Amino acid sequence: MQDLENYAFSPSLVIPLKNRKGDGVFRVRTLIDGGSGSCWITKAILSKINYTLIGHKQLRVRTFGKEVVGRYKIVQIYFESAHAKYAVRCYVIENFLKHILVKGLEDYLRQNTELSEEVIRRVVDPTKGVDHEEGTGLVLSHEELSLITKEKGSRLCLPEQQLILDDTYFGITVSGKVPNSLLKDAHIRQANWVVPEIIESDVTKEIWIYQSHIQEEIETTDECEDCSKRHMLEDQLKILADKEHLGITKSEWQHVDDVAALEHYKSTMKRHKNGQFEVRLPTNEMIDLLKTNEKQAKAKAYKEHNKCLTNKEYGIGSSNEMLKLRKEDYVEKVTTDTPVGKKTHYLSHRAVEKKTSKTTKYRVVMDGSARPSKYDVSLNQTLRKGPNLITNLCKCILQFMIGIFACTADIEKAFLRIIIAQEDRDLLRFFLPTNPLDPNSPMEIWRYKALLFGAISSPFILAAVLDNVS
Repeated sequence: MQDLENYAFSPSLVIPLKNRKGDGVFRVRTLIDGGSGSCWITKAILSKINYTLIGHKQLRVRTFGKEVVGRYKIVQIYFESAHAKYAVRCYVIENFLKHILVKGLEDYLRQNTELSEEVIRRVVDPTKGVDHEEGTGLVLSHEELSLITKEKGSRLCLPEQQLILDDTYFGITVSGKVPNSLLKDAHIRQANWVVPEIIESDVTKEIWIYQSHIQEEIETTDECEDCSKRHMLEDQLKILADKEHLGITKSEWQHVDDVAALEHYKSTMKRHKNGQFEVRLPTNEMIDLLKTNEKQAKAKAYKEHNKCLTNKEYGIGSSNEMLKLRKEDYVEKVTTDTPVGKKTHYLSHRAVEKKTSKTTKYRVVMDGSARPSKYDVSLNQTLRKGPNLITNLCKCILQFMIGIFACTADIEKAFLRIIIAQEDRDLLRFFLPTNPLDPNSPMEIWRYKALLFGAISSPFILAAVLDNVS
């Protein structure tokens, strides 16, 4: 039998997460856990909201009464208030969390406190206004609480009622002892999980994951690229296993974002008289969350400049490649007369050495995944990846069998042959020293005119253009 006298309010909100289609919200019962250093979301909620898959991580998690070791998916979710827009990273858990729901709180505050009606109406009642029936679907940590809490006069203490009220941009949360008069209406919704807490591994950079009769597997907490690919493949195989049939309709393989990316390309692509293609970047609804990233990009540009000065071979290779981009008019300098787009974003860049290449020893790669902070989105997160338009293998083999002779060809710097429309070029700004080999050289602002390496949508756009040409 549960001890009703120990029931207490947990500070809760109803957070309007962006829904799957991007045209509305899905309201989720949310717990504010001031003692947690991480955020968590229930797996069942993901099918209803718009999110970005970041990756996976192996964790040992402590709950009340037990420890759980396993691989957790990491996603980024999105919501906004009248004050700001938010992008929050969460670990995904299987079940809804324990939550104590109490009815009649507003009436209790009216009868037992001197709070104004305006304040009482802003108190969040987690039993109402949510779009799911189960318990708590989202847990926000103390860091996120600091972002959504109002700056001045945000806390009100009611010592006689043993309650604390915190004012946020999503309403007023209540924490403290549940009044005796409300205990009869207090109940727990689906209490098969409690608030989790990440704990550190005993072994530096390693954590125990699985144990079988044959061996024990060890893996670093920050997964390598091969591990991440393996986990992605496992998820894709599970999707295939869950399907009732394959290859019958186009909807089997077309994702909503892929369809939108393809339609966007077809409606915005232009072909100039000289045969050159001009395209728009396939941005999604998260483009409004994208910040300039100017400070971080400039800092990384200085760091790259120092690398060029200390490593002469790298510096000469990198600066020569940048010089080629400028001479061939793939990038342009930003001046006071340069038209400015609706959104401005700065990218960091680096040169990647290609030891096996006979023509291009270095390639300049822009970092489309960089972001100002963990609460912000990157350029790649605001772009639609687009469908895989690489030539169908079966079709390719059949075409080889039809003719007598077969030939292959390679397009030199294929990405750079495609021009970015004027409206989107300011999303591709970057800093570049006037002379990379001069330690006192000032930084200049440049931007890409052509499709670049480092953008998640570039392979799709190239494949789409080649499909048009063929």
